[in-house]
Amino acid sequence: MTLPAPDSLPDFQSMFPDEEHCADYLFALRWPRGFRCATCRVKAIVHTDGWGGYGGLREMGYRHKAVVQGDATNAAWALPMIHREFGNPKVWLKGTHHGRVERQHLQAYLNEFVFRHNRRFWPFSAFQRVLSLGLEAPVQTYRQLYDADEYGRDVHLAGMEG
Repeated sequence: MTLPAPDSLPDFQSMFPDEEHCADYLFALRWPRGFRCATCRVKAIVHTDGWGGYGGLREMGYRHKAVVQGDATNAAWALPMIHREFGNPKVWLKGTHHGRVERQHLQAYLNEFVFRHNRRFWPFSAFQRVLSLGLEAPVQTYRQLYDADEYGRDVHLAGMEG
C-alpha cells in the first residue's frame, strides 16, 4: 500500500491540519497492516492512550487497555510536550523553507531537523559532528541531490552512520 505524500507545504498543511492526522499517517506508513509487537505474547495487555489507531489490537489477539485522562479536547493540556514535539517541525518547515518543501526533499529536511533537535543542548558537539561528516563524506553533486526518489529515500549519505 502506497500512501500519498504532500508535494508542497500547502499540501502538507491540508493533509495534516492537526497532530492526530499526522499521527494516523505515520502509523499507517510504519505499520500498513496494523501494529503487532514482535516481543509481546498474544493475549498480552497493551496499555495505550485513547487514540483510535490502536482499535485493531483486539482483532489481533491483544487485550487493549486505553487510559484516557480527561476529555480528548484537553489532550494538549494533558500532554503538552508531545504536542510541542509534533508542532516544532511544522513551524520549522514553515519558517525556514517559507512554504517551499518538495516531496523528494522532505525527508532530508526532517533529517536536518532531527539532527538539530537532538543536539540542541550541546551546540558544540553538533558543530563537531557536522565537521566530521563534512570531512568523511563523499562530495554530493547537484545531480545526486536531485536524483532522490519521489519520497526522498535516497537522501542519506552512503556508508555514513549518524
